[in-house]
Amino acid sequence: MLALIRTHNEVKNKRILFLNPAEDPALQRTVHRALAATGCNVFVASGGDDAQRYLAAGCDLVLLNYDEGGESVRALANQLLSRQDCPTVLLSQKKEKEHLIHLFSHDQLRNLIARNNEVSEAELMITTEKLLRQDIFGMEKYLTWGAHLEEEPVHDSLEKTDQVARVGRFVEQLKCDARFVKAAQVVADELLMNALYDAPIGADGKSLYAHKPRSERVTLSSKDQATLRYGSDGRYFAIACRDHFGSLRAQTVVQYLKKCFLHDENQVDTKAGGAGVGFYMVFQSLSQMIINIEPGKMTETIGLIDIRTSYRDTKMRTKSFNIFIR
Repeated sequence: MLALIRTHNEVKNKRILFLNPAEDPALQRTVHRALAATGCNVFVASGGDDAQRYLAAGCDLVLLNYDEGGESVRALANQLLSRQDCPTVLLSQKKEKEHLIHLFSHDQLRNLIARNNEVSEAELMITTEKLLRQDIFGMEKYLTWGAHLEEEPVHDSLEKTDQVARVGRFVEQLKCDARFVKAAQVVADELLMNALYDAPIGADGKSLYAHKPRSERVTLSSKDQATLRYGSDGRYFAIACRDHFGSLRAQTVVQYLKKCFLHDENQVDTKAGGAGVGFYMVFQSLSQMIINIEPGKMTETIGLIDIRTSYRDTKMRTKSFNIFIR
């Protein structure tokens, strides 16, 4: 069942350009069907003069089938991602190391939707609506209506171990592949660590606790405390942590992930700590990683794990990565 999405007047008739250099007809049909359902006007071009004509006429959003075309498509992606007048979403189903390095070498990469042979219509619609409406916060957008969510405050690092354990017990009750429990706990631990140590900043914009050893206790005031939420709709286990600092920079996350991809997985020193390796561990544990940012006010990191199949099958699938900035 697709997530419930209401079409709003501010989305209707927006102009969306789908660039399909590989001329993949199945992907083209899926993209057109999903985005036309939002009330948008969808145009398709394989590249060249057609693409430039649509871009010159003005677009509110561009989607690019990134996988085929080599250097020409990479150059096109750079051109599109550097534009300030409309966001660009890349679609990709490759997960080889070199491909990921190329993807995350685009410093302005913000939205990457995984194909996995097919692309999720729900994910296309949710991503499009968030970009066009700027209504970016909330884990509920990714879950089927009716899913119950657990919620608890994050304010003391001494409570982190118990909070991670509660997340594990919740996933155990879902009766899915047992290895998803460990993946969920890894994500929970990293999100809590970021909220307690990396996110808090002072009035001068400088970090308050990032320099502290992770074994040193940190407590947040009631005004500054973060919020941890998690739940499931039977398709996904979802977890989110929201802080009230908004100090995370999108480009920093992209650079962190690129740096980790440049190394073999067994060369990444997970003992070193820090947000860079932390984001890499979170990304590798998830099916979808979403970061919502209102600079100076709020950051919300959301993780989705597809629990419908075996752990091995989920790990083998390409991952989506989205950063939304309001």
